[in-house]
Amino acid sequence: MGLKQEDIFFTNTIRCWPHTGTLPGVTKNLTPTKEQIKACRRHVLMEIDYIRPKIIIAAGNVAMNVFMDKPPGITKCRGTPFNYMLNDESYLVVPMYHPSYIKRAESYKEKFTTVEGEFISDLEYIRDILYDNFKDDYIYE
Repeated sequence: MGLKQEDIFFTNTIRCWPHTGTLPGVTKNLTPTKEQIKACRRHVLMEIDYIRPKIIIAAGNVAMNVFMDKPPGITKCRGTPFNYMLNDESYLVVPMYHPSYIKRAESYKEKFTTVEGEFISDLEYIRDILYDNFKDDYIYE
């Protein structure tokens, strides 16, 4: 893919992920509530302000809640990068599927091919911007 690990910083929207144990040692992740996202949002924004990334990848619906009050859902907004203003700085946000969604889509063969292709397209778009390989005629969809 051509992305270098030293050029990437990973973080999470939620600092302490809500889960419930069904069996000893086995957990099931729960989607965080709006209140939990709101409680952690300022920490994510402080990280962005400190690191000043060239691109922000909003991986999944939970991440999109940091940048939009009512995001339309990742399947509707992926493929549509937008600028996010924070302390007079503009950041490019690229909504894309969360890797766990790709993993779950594997069980639906027809859906997986499309989702996997879109995920790869998103990563190529990000790579091209990071390494200034972006072409004017590049069509991002």
